[in-house]
Amino acid sequence: MYTRTQGCSLAVVFALVAAHASASPQSPVPTPIVEVGAAWLRHIAYSADGGLLAALTDEGLELLDADTYETVAWVGRGGRSGSEVGFSPDGSEMAVFGNGTAWSVYDATTMGLKEEHLADASAYAISPDWRRVAYVEGPFVRVWDRDEQAVVGSLSPDPEPFPPAPDTGESPRTQHSEKLAFHPDGVRLLVASYRAKVALWDTSSGEVVEEYDIGTGVQRIDVHPDGSEFAVHTSDGRTLGWRFGDSEPRPLNTIIRAPTFSTLRYGAEGAYLWSAGHGLVHRLTLEDNTEATGQALASPSQPIVSTSGVTVRPGHNQVASRAAGGIAIWSADSLEFERLIDRAWGVGQTFDAAYAPRRGEVITFDRAGRRWRVSDGSLVHTYEFPENVRGVQASVDGETAVAEMLGEARVFDTATGDVLFAVPHVGNARPKYAMSPSGLFIVTWTHSRATVWSVASGEQVVTVDTPNVGVRPFAFTPDDRGLVLLNTIREDVLRVWDIYTDTVQATVPGGPFAATERGVIQAFLPNDGSTNGLLEMRLVGQETPLSAIKPPVGVPRTFVYRDIAIDPSGRFVMMREEYFEEPRVRTRIHSVDTGAVLREVPFHPPIRFAADGEHLFAPGHNGSRALYRTEEFLGIVVTDVSARGKLLTPWGDVKRTRMLPNYPNPFNPETWIPFDLAEAGPVTVTVYNAVGRAVRRIDLGHMTAGTHRTRDRAAYWDGRNDAGEPVASGAYFVEFSAGALRQTRRASLAK
Repeated sequence: MYTRTQGCSLAVVFALVAAHASASPQSPVPTPIVEVGAAWLRHIAYSADGGLLAALTDEGLELLDADTYETVAWVGRGGRSGSEVGFSPDGSEMAVFGNGTAWSVYDATTMGLKEEHLADASAYAISPDWRRVAYVEGPFVRVWDRDEQAVVGSLSPDPEPFPPAPDTGESPRTQHSEKLAFHPDGVRLLVASYRAKVALWDTSSGEVVEEYDIGTGVQRIDVHPDGSEFAVHTSDGRTLGWRFGDSEPRPLNTIIRAPTFSTLRYGAEGAYLWSAGHGLVHRLTLEDNTEATGQALASPSQPIVSTSGVTVRPGHNQVASRAAGGIAIWSADSLEFERLIDRAWGVGQTFDAAYAPRRGEVITFDRAGRRWRVSDGSLVHTYEFPENVRGVQASVDGETAVAEMLGEARVFDTATGDVLFAVPHVGNARPKYAMSPSGLFIVTWTHSRATVWSVASGEQVVTVDTPNVGVRPFAFTPDDRGLVLLNTIREDVLRVWDIYTDTVQATVPGGPFAATERGVIQAFLPNDGSTNGLLEMRLVGQETPLSAIKPPVGVPRTFVYRDIAIDPSGRFVMMREEYFEEPRVRTRIHSVDTGAVLREVPFHPPIRFAADGEHLFAPGHNGSRALYRTEEFLGIVVTDVSARGKLLTPWGDVKRTRMLPNYPNPFNPETWIPFDLAEAGPVTVTVYNAVGRAVRRIDLGHMTAGTHRTRDRAAYWDGRNDAGEPVASGAYFVEFSAGALRQTRRASLAK
């Protein structure tokens, strides 16, 4: 079995690794060029006196000063999805629940570990006096006494046997949805079971005191500080308040449907019931059942900041909630949004990132775009998107990108976030799009028609009618002239299309691909999807495969190749392998030319190739996102001279023809365009303005093979047009033509 997925972003840089290069799958991961961002923020909580704010991330527990938000302490054991942190009533202790253990207790002053309980718990609660901890372990609820350091009770929330899952027959463990909450007396415990009931247990006697039929699943539960009632959010969108001893609940006002709630909590004095979710903080006044809601805005003109979770600051008129990459602070009285503490939490786990070498920056994308300086990893600038962006594709120089936003394919400047151009979707289909390597064009596809748009003018350049239905991945060729269309529905065919002559240049069986200067590189399974066949790496138009990747040795016979991605340079292919006989996943990166394994990891990390064909993004330390040179990450040792090696390529010993970045860039008024020639021949440089009109043609004539990287050998542009007039400041696109090669780079004139 073989699952095809979209190839990686196309790019214009390609080079073969030197013949004597070597790599080992077990090579240690090198030091990255830069690491940016941080791990996911899982939970926050104020201390009892309101002086500290605890932030639990995937990598550690951080204590912040609640006034300055500066870090005052840190301990390196983080949480995970569903983990929580809390302070004891006297503020002397902190507890983390669900961080790979049932709980861990720390001294809030020294951050020293005082107590840890190892158990695979799926739910947990601590009594108000912090003497007892309840946790779900399998079908039982255990009650741990911290004074006795022992389990003092084991409760069965449902005396009937748990039935197997109706469709799969799997263990009932996956059906458990218990929620726990202690009564203020520290003895009674509310347990919500998967049978849509809430039972009030006496943990000392093990007896059920009361039982409440909720009628549906319970998403959140909390008990009033005076012990008079409890509240639940249900999976069908209701918020219910249930007084102990009553047979029927009382509905509570809510304008947010329960599935969007991420928390439910009574205030310390019991006057309010707080909840949060979907960019909102919601406060219900219990006395009169009235409600108030606040929204988080990055600025008056900016979109809502996504928020979840809420914690009330004791002794202060503030509440805090988790936000996109940080913490949102609100007024508790007016629910006015006060500020966003942006710590870039979660950025380290984002899949979408771009590298802009001219600016020396890495840009990460989620709900916000963040620019990071490569030299020191500092945050340069942040701008908000209207929603979490998906499917970001950047130009080769990283200056421009396209992403799906609010149902549109929006092209934006990665420096400012300003939208340059947008194509709305048609019907209910999500937009399908690709960006050209130069950033001059995008292509969208709807209803058997591919349309190429000019980013500068927003006008249609050309429309190509495609006979196939359901085109999924597609990409530009490096010269911006061709489209590669992969149809995985019905036909399963890959076509290479010249968009200016409206002709099909090649038609081959489908498979993940990347368009490179070398041509279209494709991963192809030649034996009709059998799980035991070779995966061939092919150059479209060439009959002989470049290499054949053999199935792994000594693994189960039935496995699936997933998430196949080809490096934009066409040198490397990455794939995830899943095995049916055992819960086993690993990711391999192979050489396209030899099929050899260059690196292997026993899981599926968020590794993504950068658009320039020379770098990749991978997980860094402490939950960060790291930028690596691809060869260094793969452990390739270059012992021969090559254009990608550490040594300068001597004149006359060039492996390939290519254009290098102009220098300086930005420039005023002159710049040089260096290049390499593998063979002697005529060279032409053409400069286009932002709307695609040629302003200067520089005919260098017949040039010798070798490097042309110095001022006396590189192409020179004095910032004037063909009429000898100075051109205006702005973005220009320099096209390098040598033989069959045409390569484009962006240049900026800044006066």
